[in-house]
Amino acid sequence: MEKVSDLMTSDRRWNANLIWSTFEENIARDILSVHIPIQECEDEFTWIPKKTREFSFKSGYWMAANQKKETIWRPTSKSFWKMWWKVSLPPKVKMFIWKISHNIIPTRENLGKRGICLSSLCNLCNKAPEDMNHLFRFCEISQRVWASSPLGINSAKPQFLSCRDWVFNFIQYCMTQLESNPKLMHNFVATLWAIWLHRNNIIFRGVSVNPKNILELAQLHAAKWEEIQSWKKKSQDSNQNPKITALPVIWKSGNATTYSFESVCVDAAWKERKGKQGENWRAAIAWTTENANLQHIQGSKRIFALTPTQAEGIAVLEALKLAHTDIKNLVIKTDSLQLVKALKNPVNAEEELKHIVKDIFLEARKRDYVVCIKVDRIMVNKAHMLASYCRKQG
Repeated sequence: MEKVSDLMTSDRRWNANLIWSTFEENIARDILSVHIPIQECEDEFTWIPKKTREFSFKSGYWMAANQKKETIWRPTSKSFWKMWWKVSLPPKVKMFIWKISHNIIPTRENLGKRGICLSSLCNLCNKAPEDMNHLFRFCEISQRVWASSPLGINSAKPQFLSCRDWVFNFIQYCMTQLESNPKLMHNFVATLWAIWLHRNNIIFRGVSVNPKNILELAQLHAAKWEEIQSWKKKSQDSNQNPKITALPVIWKSGNATTYSFESVCVDAAWKERKGKQGENWRAAIAWTTENANLQHIQGSKRIFALTPTQAEGIAVLEALKLAHTDIKNLVIKTDSLQLVKALKNPVNAEEELKHIVKDIFLEARKRDYVVCIKVDRIMVNKAHMLASYCRKQG
């Protein structure tokens, strides 16, 4: 095999049997997830990390640097920070946690690495070198504070965890409890913050070491943050305005020639594979009419898709192909905002969507008028149930 076309059948479909027998499973799935355009077009190179799809040294460096960070320490993931910056805490405190994640808190150890010559001993106990692990976990003063706090934590266990992993394991747990027990997050972060503030007060203000002062400071900050959060919630409830109905997001093709319209709902069920053996189908699509007399516009099938939006696009394309040719004015309802936006602005569409969008345009031109409208999930529930059932059966 020398060309991609060698992997296709004569009717421009992937030769699935050949692909499965030639490539490893993960590569075969990715190949089968690529949409083959209706019309032939030249191949082109694209750089996925950049929206313009053009490579630059800046984007290449950024991608390499981020990949390196991700392999070093998992809590630097984008999903975690996206959630963290939304947590109801003062910005300086959230930045403090971010600094812990990157080990750039100016402890004695870090200052020494930067050429600042100071005593390496911990300012709280004066018994061991001050790094993040010692200051926040293993210092005898910090251990007394954690044990006496409302959390009652034994900060010295487990010993094999670094300070960063220990902090973020607890924060990630706190995030799962934000609705039922928001005080958990406040108390944990406030204790970290109070240890750091007291350490600085010892250095810059000459105060004496006092675990009781750390506990009182932590409780003061936690109570203040809870009060601010409560005030914000009451303010939002009292000033809540009626929701303004947003204009629907619609893509249109052609002009209506009659007042007769048919409506089809589409949906895709997509789930990222998690390494199960034999689980080759990752998605399914379904389409169904809202007119009970047109049962021929209904069905489902399993597909390969790299993203949920790609799967949704294939569902729209399939509905256009299978709708009866007598239907001149067709309304397609989808719950995918990204897909409708891609149809409205194909230049900015995701790379895996571009050829699907082009084929949707080609199929739409075969009818007088086609509309694709973004609706709520409940309006495509029947198609959603069909797609979900089909995917699970695979």
